[in-house]
Amino acid sequence: KKSNFFFKLSTKDGLSQLIFTTWGWCFVLLLLLFWRSFCSIPRAQEKMSNPYDLLPEPVEDKAGGEDKRKATSTDNDSNADKRCGTKRRRVAEAATAKKTPDDGQEGKKQDTNAGKGDGGAETAKAEGEQGEEAARAKRAAVLTKLQSVLQSDNQQKFLKALSILHKMVESELSAETALDFVAVLRVVQTPSIRVHRDWARRPVTNLFETIASHRDDFPKDAQFEVDTWVLRCVSHNGLYTDDTYRFAKHSRPLRAALVALDDPNSSEDAMNERRAVLLDALETMLAFVKHSWAKVPVDGAFKDATDRRLLFPDAQRDRLDALFAQAKAARTAAALSKGVPGAGGWHNWSS
Repeated sequence: KKSNFFFKLSTKDGLSQLIFTTWGWCFVLLLLLFWRSFCSIPRAQEKMSNPYDLLPEPVEDKAGGEDKRKATSTDNDSNADKRCGTKRRRVAEAATAKKTPDDGQEGKKQDTNAGKGDGGAETAKAEGEQGEEAARAKRAAVLTKLQSVLQSDNQQKFLKALSILHKMVESELSAETALDFVAVLRVVQTPSIRVHRDWARRPVTNLFETIASHRDDFPKDAQFEVDTWVLRCVSHNGLYTDDTYRFAKHSRPLRAALVALDDPNSSEDAMNERRAVLLDALETMLAFVKHSWAKVPVDGAFKDATDRRLLFPDAQRDRLDALFAQAKAARTAAALSKGVPGAGGWHNWSS
């Protein structure tokens, strides 16, 4: 009985050994599956690393294929003829070289060579222009495709398209191509609340930090809008932190924008967008009123805003008043909880 397999399984030790062995093999299989899936991630990322992979592959029609094959066979025949006539051509060239051309023929040859030189320069210039036009058309096609993908509510698609756009900005944005990126950069910020989500803040911030480094590549009439983008996507996103230095660092550009809110050189639409961005930042700062380490930048930003209250239109002015009232109530509640009634300096501000 002891040598019987089923008898061994019926014992306590045999059953525990079987269970332990089964779980061990399952663990090994899970490790193999995890390793295979982990190794496939870099290949997928490498496949999407080229932004021009978004374009469809050109489809060759049958007629075009037949023409190509005919052209290839013709080229092969001509090459064979050339090889067969090499000896005859060399003999003819040697005979021609022995003859001395007259002055008229030399002048014609010089004129012909000069004409060939001018034609070669014009041909090279035309080819360069055609290459630039082709590159511009290809870039426009990719940016149009990215716009449609960036409008999707799918997080993975948005982040993948954002990564491709960032690579294109780093490699192709210049003074000649800056305006080509304006439309797609606006789509990234639509709706504006999306750029402040936890999953989108870091890639969006990285993208617009690169845009800020290319600010001078944009035309002067577009640089104010670029600054507004940087305030929304870099400075505002930098407020989501518990670090005192980082919070103060990113609040300084917002306060500077509040001080310079009455810019006469900007259009009304650009100013409305700038004021909306600043109000959104003030609403985010409102969540940090209760923290003592954020007191100075938050109090300063709200004071700068309320001092320029009349620069806001009616609808935005009502929102500013509501934010100020909430901040004042939060500061008063925090002061009362510490036993210091009226502390915080909110009662001295204009409203």
